[in-house]
Amino acid sequence: MLSLFLLGGANSYATKLYADLSKLSNGPGKSTWDSGTNTMTWKETSYNMISNFDFAAGDYKIYTKIGVNVSDLSNATGVRVQIRANGKEKTVVLNGAATHEKSLTTDFGFTTADLESFEWARVMGSNGGTTIDDDHPASAKINEVYLYSPDKIKNVDLSTMAASEGEAAWNKDTGVFSWTNSYGNSIALPGLTGNLSAYTTLNYTTTAGTSDHFRFLIYYSNGKAQTTYTASVGTKSVTFASMGVSKADLAFISLIKIAGAGDVTTGNINVSSVSLSGPELNYIEATTTYSAPEGTTDMNGMTGAGDIKWTVSYPQVIGNETAWCGDIDSDSKSVDISSYDYLHFVVTDASADASCGLRVFVSKNGTRTTLYPRPIAGATDVTKWTEEEGGKQFITSPGTYVVKISDYPLLRGFKALQGWAGNAGTITVSQAYVSSGAPVDYVPSGKYTLYGELPGSSALTNALADASTTYYDATGVSGTSVDLTSVANPNALFKANTGVLANTSNVIVGSTCASLALTDGYPFKAPSAFTATAAPTYNRTFTADKITTVCLPFALTEEEASSLGTFYEFDSVEGSTMNFTSVAAPEANKAYLVVPTATSITLSQGNKSIAATPADLATTESDIEFIGTLAATTIPASGAEYSYFAYNDGSLVKIVTNAATLPAFRAYFKVPTSVVSGARIAARFIGGSVTGVNEVSEAQNFLNPDRKYIENGKIVIVKNGKKFNAAGAQIK
Repeated sequence: MLSLFLLGGANSYATKLYADLSKLSNGPGKSTWDSGTNTMTWKETSYNMISNFDFAAGDYKIYTKIGVNVSDLSNATGVRVQIRANGKEKTVVLNGAATHEKSLTTDFGFTTADLESFEWARVMGSNGGTTIDDDHPASAKINEVYLYSPDKIKNVDLSTMAASEGEAAWNKDTGVFSWTNSYGNSIALPGLTGNLSAYTTLNYTTTAGTSDHFRFLIYYSNGKAQTTYTASVGTKSVTFASMGVSKADLAFISLIKIAGAGDVTTGNINVSSVSLSGPELNYIEATTTYSAPEGTTDMNGMTGAGDIKWTVSYPQVIGNETAWCGDIDSDSKSVDISSYDYLHFVVTDASADASCGLRVFVSKNGTRTTLYPRPIAGATDVTKWTEEEGGKQFITSPGTYVVKISDYPLLRGFKALQGWAGNAGTITVSQAYVSSGAPVDYVPSGKYTLYGELPGSSALTNALADASTTYYDATGVSGTSVDLTSVANPNALFKANTGVLANTSNVIVGSTCASLALTDGYPFKAPSAFTATAAPTYNRTFTADKITTVCLPFALTEEEASSLGTFYEFDSVEGSTMNFTSVAAPEANKAYLVVPTATSITLSQGNKSIAATPADLATTESDIEFIGTLAATTIPASGAEYSYFAYNDGSLVKIVTNAATLPAFRAYFKVPTSVVSGARIAARFIGGSVTGVNEVSEAQNFLNPDRKYIENGKIVIVKNGKKFNAAGAQIK
């Protein structure tokens, strides 16, 4: 099998995957293959195939056609091609001697999902029109078979390239690119900025001048470090993947430059053409977005000595003694880590054969020490961090790995640990962060980044089916009216460019969302602030007169709040009583008790400001926390340290034995056990009104169903249908 790029003119790039016909052999029944003449012979109208082509099973969705060149037909009208993908077998007849190109979707009827599970392809003889038997054999010469994907092309208009930049010069009349220094010797190629994820290959035609090599420099707007590729002159096609540039990176191109050689002080080459090419069909891929957990600090962007900023690109494949960041041999590019206790690495891929690990180089008083990360489950064991303590450890599975750094003020960098087992594997680090205090395990960010033009990839399907996802960055999608409405979480936000998505709700363009629709119980999280220009919708049914909790990501006007009932904020604590005061206009991202008089909130005002969802949704008074939820939240069972309470059907319930799950857009209480021990804790409502009681109203006991309220200015406790005063004496 041979994979190559055919270059046939400025706009005729194509990707063709050829079958190696020499590997074919006789088929079952009366079918034979002559590898010397590439001739297939068959003596029956059925069961007349030869062995399968050598296209390896796998993902073939980038290929749109299959091509078969047939000649020298004898006693046959043509041949047939049969393909199996995703458990489906489909056959197309090729009549006549010619080069036949058939669409895998239109002619064969496969879907993109089918082609992601391509299994095999083979050729068969024709089965009609003539007599075919032992005495009347049929034959056909098969000259070539290939899978075909015509490429889209982006040509660089070299006539508009700048005449000079830094130590480099370009003469558009002679086509000579020259430089006079090995540094700063590049010029930006015009038109190569923005989202270029539709392209897979960089093509160029150059000839030697005084130098026979040069470079391409690729810069990004997403924080990834510059990519430098050394190119030799000639007519070449180089994939971005081979340069170490991912599809995700290509969506954030700030510049691509042509540059002089880094080892030639003065030189020149002749440049005829530069272009990008990519598959005709560019399916949307989805990659998990990794970000440092809340309360930690991402290693990317940390400032080193001399104001050197560390630029960390993710994912980072570490192996073959790869050094990453800093200067491991000195403090010249080190980072101040004196205020942190642990360094974490999120490993998403690892060699299972125990052949690669990590070394972390730290410094104290100018002396370097090597530390070895270990699984977070053992992170609290402060021994075995250094080699002298037996800390060497290979990483054989994904997970969060940490190293204790609290004894060292400077971090110099990282490097692979290899060769201990005589092997040379790699690990992939998708996030690195530091924390103060205890180690912080990594949890998924709830975000995906999307790149491409057309729906259809399994990666996209799986991402949309992830009900925990709250945000899709679709600014890397370059199609038009792309429908991504089949999303498991109806509250998920999409960030996109104008005209890209057909979705009518929850799409943010720039910093505005034309329609924000929230469904009760599903998670919501805004990674950055935006404005909902139309009145948002929030679907939830309330039970009138039964106290409940609410936490919303937007503020309510007085009119909107009063359409439901009365909202109360956690105001203060007096002895054993929590005070809740009525508010006219509830704030965003804050927990409230609410006494509904209606079954739903009517939202009437647009241009609502949606702030980035804060990490802390708690209101705290005297060590009692009233905590809001914007996602399903597990409330622990009450224990020795804290007691937990939540409203259920109008009653305040203590979470006693088993943990409970509270849906999104609600709130619960976290109370130190010392506060509730030996005393009754009440919730007092001040202002507004609650059905059945007077102005200063109902109080519900945290520990039993007694009722406590104010009557004629005095505290009244109702127990078993009888009234008692604060001293416990019954009121007659």
